[in-house]
Amino acid sequence: MLAPLYDTLGKESLAHCISLTGITTLFVSAKAAEELLKFHQKGTLKTLILFDELSNELSEKLQAEGLQLLHYSELVDQGS
Repeated sequence: MLAPLYDTLGKESLAHCISLTGITTLFVSAKAAEELLKFHQKGTLKTLILFDELSNELSEKLQAEGLQLLHYSELVDQGS
């Protein structure tokens, strides 16, 4: 299922949408990935597909939360 999430919904609404839909994977920018750290519960979220490079510190924090990090460009390269 595809479900667009807009940052204008606010953190509480985004967290609720992630939980309600059972989303396991999100395509995100570095800024959005950083915002996800502020969510107390990440529901079923397991994987972030990143459009941007992350700092080592942010990568470590997200991985410590149990999230797998993949880069969009790597996925594109694997598919060609």
